[in-house]
Amino acid sequence: MPHALTRRDWMLLGAATSSTLTGLTASRLSADERRAARQSLRIAAVAVTPIALPDPPLLAASGCHGPYFLRNIVTLQTEEGIVGVGETHGGEQVTRILQRVASQLVGRSAAAYRGFPRLVPHMGTSAYAGIETACLDALGQATGLRVCELLGGPVREEVEFAAYLFFRYAADHRCVLEDAALVDARGSGAQALDDWGEVLTPERMGEMAVRFRERWGFRVFKLKGGVLAPEAEIETM
Repeated sequence: MPHALTRRDWMLLGAATSSTLTGLTASRLSADERRAARQSLRIAAVAVTPIALPDPPLLAASGCHGPYFLRNIVTLQTEEGIVGVGETHGGEQVTRILQRVASQLVGRSAAAYRGFPRLVPHMGTSAYAGIETACLDALGQATGLRVCELLGGPVREEVEFAAYLFFRYAADHRCVLEDAALVDARGSGAQALDDWGEVLTPERMGEMAVRFRERWGFRVFKLKGGVLAPEAEIETM
């Protein structure tokens, strides 16, 4: 049986794939080809790929997060061979809308993305965001510009990553154990455990923050609140 990928593996793989596509496509276009691409950027094909990544039982004001982290990946290819990749919210409704839009984008220019919401009534921001990002990716490759430059220029060149802290159940919570399809590197079902454990007190959250700092060097932390009593969350902060 092949080794099952963790959520982190999937994220790293997705980032590497997108970067590789961008680098290879942009590097093989000559100056003349880029000029031609800017003039056309006609979309030849669009693919929509829904994905579900394993997620631990994280807690928020809305309750416990489900065992999967849903996303839709939008990949469009222009007639010049440029591949643009976008990502947006998951879920069947967004997937269905994207699939309806996909066939209507063929033959249109990726540079005309701001007019695409008129193609399908009630497209919604989630579906449009995936398409817009894929189009901007293609535009950036055709022009040799970063997306931040297409949008007016970067505010800063480096941004510090922040750790995202959640109150949570342990990964052996019944909502995880009852899902036999949930798999990680250690196996499935009752074997799909992690070593973070339950975090439902200020003390446990402080311990988790320290582990984030020691393991990955985070200096900035964001805490997802709305779970414990206000006094306990104030103490946590």
